[in-house]
Amino acid sequence: MTKKDVTKRLSELSLLKAGWLDGEGEVVNLVGLKTFERLFEQYYPIEFQQPYVFPMLNGNIQLEWNMIPGVWPEMEIDLVTLQGNWLGQSHDECIIDLTVEAGWKDLVQRIGELYSRKDLK
Repeated sequence: MTKKDVTKRLSELSLLKAGWLDGEGEVVNLVGLKTFERLFEQYYPIEFQQPYVFPMLNGNIQLEWNMIPGVWPEMEIDLVTLQGNWLGQSHDECIIDLTVEAGWKDLVQRIGELYSRKDLK
């Protein structure tokens, strides 16, 4: 999966209509989705595994990484505030502000640490 795949997936999500899941599901915030896409392209390292992107019933998105068997870190992103609720390994949970470069550095560091953990390989 490449950054273009993530961009394509975000574009697909922008087309969802209200009720997209059996009559439930809000439309995604298009302004927030475009802002997230721009920031993702700017700050997310191309050499890192790209996340899977899923719509959430509340109109936000969820990112999931399949890094190593049994390790599925995820992040729910509020598309209004661009605050991400990170849930990593072993109860590693925090809010990451994706409106600022420091937030993206924090996210990249967390993902990098998971890749480098020898006990997960």
